Amino acid sequence: MNIRAVLRCDLTENNLKWDSTWLGTRVAGLPLLERHLLAYHAAGIQDVVLVRFPQDDAIEALATRLSITGVRLRVTTADRLEAPVSRGVTIEQRADTWVDPRLIARDPA
Repeated sequence: MNIRAVLRCDLTENNLKWDSTWLGTRVAGLPLLERHLLAYHAAGIQDVVLVRFPQDDAIEALATRLSITGVRLRVTTADRLEAPVSRGVTIEQRADTWVDPRLIARDPA
């Protein structure tokens, strides 16, 4: 089964405006975005889409500096987000939340 992770950097909640520096904030020595990608890799997820506000080029710059072997990271805007594949699963979350790979690990059965 194909699993796609969508990290949302384009959502606001309770009048809290999205800040692209959050993804670069170090958590246990690594930028949050890199932690996300490593967690997805640990869970066997290879396709990650980062959705940003159209005017937020800083997120794209951060994403282009990161490379995790086995994980394909794409950056897009909400209006250009592709529809999920018919036989796949899409996991969607705010990018400023923590990813625990045990919650999304593939069932080996």
